[in-house]
Amino acid sequence: MLTLVNSPSKFGIIQSGNSKVIVCLIENFNSEIFSELYSYFLIHIKDRIKKYLGTNISKVALVTEHPNKIVNLQSLFLQYIPEKGIFDINGNCGNAMIAATIFYNLKMNGNRLAYYSVINMNTNKKHIISINRKSGHTLETEISFEQPQGSITKTLLPTGNLVDIVTVNERNYKVSIVDAGNPYVFIDKEQLLLSESLFRSVDLPLSREYELIRKEAQNLIKINADSVFPKFSIISQSKEANSINARMISVADWHKSFALTGLVCLSTAAMIRGTVVNQNVKLVDDKNLFVNTINRKKIEIKRLNRNIFTSSLSITQTVIIKEELSCM
Repeated sequence: MLTLVNSPSKFGIIQSGNSKVIVCLIENFNSEIFSELYSYFLIHIKDRIKKYLGTNISKVALVTEHPNKIVNLQSLFLQYIPEKGIFDINGNCGNAMIAATIFYNLKMNGNRLAYYSVINMNTNKKHIISINRKSGHTLETEISFEQPQGSITKTLLPTGNLVDIVTVNERNYKVSIVDAGNPYVFIDKEQLLLSESLFRSVDLPLSREYELIRKEAQNLIKINADSVFPKFSIISQSKEANSINARMISVADWHKSFALTGLVCLSTAAMIRGTVVNQNVKLVDDKNLFVNTINRKKIEIKRLNRNIFTSSLSITQTVIIKEELSCM
């Protein structure tokens, strides 16, 4: 039973990477039950923030202290789907976890350099978030994903296969469906008949075919049809070792860079011999992986150990404190 009707809340917008996140800090919320925090959101918060939600801001993170002190914080991620007017609470979001932690630190710790352990309540996965440097409203952070495998489907390879064949419009496509950080469906650009220049173009149009492939993968792993998961990613070979070119569709459009949970999934898939990702990357060792994105960034995913089934990975991220919200 939800009893904390008058629990005080603070609201703000934090930009983590390319994602703007509405963060709600709920003080003295002493439950660690997912459904109670989500119910609290629906009753006391949803209507207060809906005017800020849309295509430019579609991520929400609730953050509270962890009642049992096993970790510092717990955070619930909500992905708003503008075209449907609903929230997806299936998966995780690294940028939302960072934003929630930064806002908590700002309000409760004076924004000092700090180190937090955070549980994502959606997936029950643990993150270590470090605030390393700051300059004004800009911060440099690092997030470590501890054992991210099986975030939603509870298994690394949800279909049990390294490669699945999905059929769309009487055409067969080879894909790999991997769940680490969040579930993703990966496909080689050659399967989509994309040239390298078109694959890299920021103006590559969204194709209905991409969504149909994603939906077929969604059916295979039995995720709710309204969910944004699995995410869809196209990959291609890089000339450099331990490096891969990749792009992904976020909510309703191409991601400007690549989602943090997606980088975790991509990096994990690269280590699994036989997946579509593994077939497109030249691994000369089992150290760090570099991902080249369509905004010409080269992102490093640091491996904290070598076993893909227990692996933890770390990524550096830039964060900007945007503004405090008045949600009365």
